[in-house]
Amino acid sequence: MPTSALTDFQINSSTGPCELWDTRQPGFGIRIGTPSARSPKGRKTWQVMYRLAGRKKHRFKIGTYPTIGLAEAREEARRLLAQVQRGIDPKYEATQAASDENYTVERLAAEYIERDAKRRNRRWQDKDNQLRCYILPRWGKRPATTITTRDVIKLNDEMQEIGAATARNVYA
Repeated sequence: MPTSALTDFQINSSTGPCELWDTRQPGFGIRIGTPSARSPKGRKTWQVMYRLAGRKKHRFKIGTYPTIGLAEAREEARRLLAQVQRGIDPKYEATQAASDENYTVERLAAEYIERDAKRRNRRWQDKDNQLRCYILPRWGKRPATTITTRDVIKLNDEMQEIGAATARNVYA
């Protein structure tokens, strides 16, 4: 693991596989992969290595070089390592943000119909209709992670007024 103050010249002239670590920002470096036809010197990926609460080492990928330059990657590493100092795991934050933004109930329902209901149920149209009539108008735009047990119970109670069979099917 060579360690020095990283420079663009050093990064451009290095070939993989290897890792170069920055002395100006401890825990920040670049991993250079094995050369291939698509990247003759090896793919170059910025990374941060950290320990959270003294436990095992974690790696977090920032991006690839030259898409993200040295100064920008070093600044992002500073920000991520500051989060680690406050006890926040950057990996958890990244996955949580992605799941909150991308997985609305509407998207989750569409994935369920395509991946599961159509393959395993001959009457998948009934499930699709129940989702469209009862679930999506109420929760469609909400992130799926924000739906609580209380929300489900409230919906089920309202469905009981329509009929027990409908309530049971919508709950399922």
